[in-house]
Amino acid sequence: MEDGERLEQAVRADLRCLVTTTTGEERVRGTATIVLPTSEPHGHGESGRALSDGAHGPPDGASIVVVERGPVSNFANAADETNPEYFDVNAARARHHRDIPAPPTFGLDATLEYWGKWPELQPGRIAPDAMLQAAETLERLAGPGSVLHAGQLFEYRRPIYVGDVLIGTSKMGEPRTIDRRERRLTFLEFESRWSDYRTSEGLMSSCMTLVAPRAP
Repeated sequence: MEDGERLEQAVRADLRCLVTTTTGEERVRGTATIVLPTSEPHGHGESGRALSDGAHGPPDGASIVVVERGPVSNFANAADETNPEYFDVNAARARHHRDIPAPPTFGLDATLEYWGKWPELQPGRIAPDAMLQAAETLERLAGPGSVLHAGQLFEYRRPIYVGDVLIGTSKMGEPRTIDRRERRLTFLEFESRWSDYRTSEGLMSSCMTLVAPRAP
């Protein structure tokens, strides 16, 4: 199935976020898009083969993370979720999940790696923090100052579940600058792909956009 066909058979949600101080002063404004397929994919995902000792091994810069119940439920609590499937395995299975699913935005690189990136599981060395690298790159290009989260896209092939072991890689895009009368905006995107470490089934891809606003 081509990407365009897959997106046509999906449910799309566009989210908007605004963070303000207690006095009403705006601090952060952003958007996120989540795409969920309406049917289960077949086979083993993008690679079509299981990852084994005889395989070529993890790619350079890969991260291996473990999805645990405590972090998933804590994240759902922090997001003010009330859906019982994020907290109770019986409620999750009653809704045809094999275990407790993670909320869709749990798939953010910073969340996955913060909660479950154990050093002893990494392939030879710990991969760099993709979000930190992007922020440092923007500050180097645009100069010191704020770096804001300007946009987010998630595309899931199936939910991430408690008990999953995931392997992921991130790739930074080319920066672009837009000059406006009030601000010079430098944008940078990075794309991440996460798969099931045991089967190589492709699970989720995401694309984050960061922006560094500066005086012209």
